Amino acid sequence: MKLLKTYLKPFAALVLACILLLFGQAMCDLTLPNLMSDIVNTGIQLGGVDEAAPAVLNRQAVDLLTLFMNDAEAGTFKNAYTPVEHGSDEETKLAKTYENIKDMDAVALSEDADVQAVGDAYGKAAYAFMTFLKDYGAQTGQAVDTESGVQDMDMRQLYAVIPMLQQMPKETFSEAIDSAKNAQSMIGSQVGATFTKLFYKELGVDLDAKQVRYIVIKGLEMLGIALLGVLAAVLVGFFASRISSGVAKQMRSDVFRKVESFSNTEFDKFSTASLITRTTNDVTQVQMLISIGLRLMCYAPIMGVGGIIFALQKSVSLSWIIALAVIVLLGLVVVLLNVAMPKFKSLQRLTDRLNLVSRENLSGMLVVRAFTNEKFEEARFDKANEDLTR
Repeated sequence: MKLLKTYLKPFAALVLACILLLFGQAMCDLTLPNLMSDIVNTGIQLGGVDEAAPAVLNRQAVDLLTLFMNDAEAGTFKNAYTPVEHGSDEETKLAKTYENIKDMDAVALSEDADVQAVGDAYGKAAYAFMTFLKDYGAQTGQAVDTESGVQDMDMRQLYAVIPMLQQMPKETFSEAIDSAKNAQSMIGSQVGATFTKLFYKELGVDLDAKQVRYIVIKGLEMLGIALLGVLAAVLVGFFASRISSGVAKQMRSDVFRKVESFSNTEFDKFSTASLITRTTNDVTQVQMLISIGLRLMCYAPIMGVGGIIFALQKSVSLSWIIALAVIVLLGLVVVLLNVAMPKFKSLQRLTDRLNLVSRENLSGMLVVRAFTNEKFEEARFDKANEDLTR
């Protein structure tokens, strides 16, 4: 291994370039499933609504949502939105997307707002409101289909009950607020996106165009990242071939030069077939090791570690499954190596034997023909060939 490092030293820059490209390829390969997930979850199921909180809201929607927030969240949510003045340049600009904004008192999300905190408060409030509607419907005998009925709600009817809800004690909503607090953030985000579609529909947003635009953009991102991954793979293959060919060239020259310097005593220790195998087949094996090692053996650990990190970011609760899978895979690798290494040694010995028989037949062809010994030599070659094949 130390000797191999010596041969790789002149190609250190190319080796470093290969490793960096492998990191890039791994990032591309790991990003593609996330983008596909975004297309399915956000683009198709949520209609392309990817905002943590609506960029623009009817002021009445703010009053409704803050009823289902605690005091801290309500303060954060209200401070994040600023009024949109009628006739202002801001309103004219927003009207290109939100066509009905001039017909209502609207507020816009500030550029310096903490989007994550606002989105978290918004998602919890939306989930709490949905829970409240479901519980209230069960108590009054008016069942509310919170799974699909939310999308068909009339916002004017909801805004009409705001004064009544404001008159209710805060404890009335505490159970729904606690339920939202204990729910997973992903569920809150999905419910929040459903309500965002309602608010955007009220503002006149073309939701179909928004969905198509989101899917197209994500699709183009996937295409671009896939092309980058292919380019990285091609460059790694090219550089790995250059490195392995360069190492093999120098190694063959050194082996041949070493063999030429042997004394008669040293020649007696090695068979000619063995020397041929070392100069050709063995060097080719090293060349393949370097080429495949740079493209696959280095890529697999990078991909594995990156995959574990991406998976844990998605769900920490899956860590025990990932740990078990890693242990099983490492165990399989150890078993396979223990089984394969003796086979490789046998393979080299049988290759030497095949080269020996071939060289003797070719160099002694006239003698074999003179004694009509072709059938015997064919049988010798078949035996060596079959042993190597097995």
